[in-house]
Amino acid sequence: TVVQQTQRVVQLNSGASAIAQYPFSKVQRVEFSAGVRRIGFDAELETLVFSPITGQLLDERREDLARPDAINMGEATAALVYDSFVFGAPSPLVGRRYRFEYSQLTGTLNYSGLLADYRRYFMPARPFTFAVRGLHYGRYGSGAEDSRLTPLFIGYQGLVRGYDFGSFDANECESIDFNTCQAFDRLLGSRVAVASAELRFPLLGLFSRKSFYGPFPIEMALFADAGMAWTSNTKPK
Repeated sequence: TVVQQTQRVVQLNSGASAIAQYPFSKVQRVEFSAGVRRIGFDAELETLVFSPITGQLLDERREDLARPDAINMGEATAALVYDSFVFGAPSPLVGRRYRFEYSQLTGTLNYSGLLADYRRYFMPARPFTFAVRGLHYGRYGSGAEDSRLTPLFIGYQGLVRGYDFGSFDANECESIDFNTCQAFDRLLGSRVAVASAELRFPLLGLFSRKSFYGPFPIEMALFADAGMAWTSNTKPK
């Protein structure tokens, strides 16, 4: 027979919070929030047994697995926010955006979260926009790297493009342990840093003197992304 097993882990996040904002101007404000968060878990193993000759399903079984204890925490956050960008049809054209945030979580786990996200948009020559971004987020403290917390991942399209889950094959893993892959694991950690630069321009607008975007708002971009993830036990390099 051919046996196929799938281990399924479910994580349920729920919570409630209150948010207060105080504006200093039209573009800058401070934000404060407080609330509670609960992360629950469930796990099961599904086993399917097939005939190697006909492919017919011969047996199907599901069994519950040991699940981690739920995480219950109180959370308080303070942030300084600035936003002066001018938005075009598909993306920002000029301006500046940043968010500096500190969060403290206490309860089952105790750790702090630090976020610094800065973005700047220039238009050196119409209709070209040059965009740069720098971001750091990290969990710090005794509970920051608890195995129940989902690791931070920098391979999302909004962070470092080209490193999603389908970007790797077995030849890149260089490991006899099928549960680990060094090429993929280096994108995971409790602290991340990302830098990116883009040159954007409206494709049809290059050929139109009357309209910025031309008949349709189609935007092209040349970009470069860089990022790294690390933990308290590994130094970024």
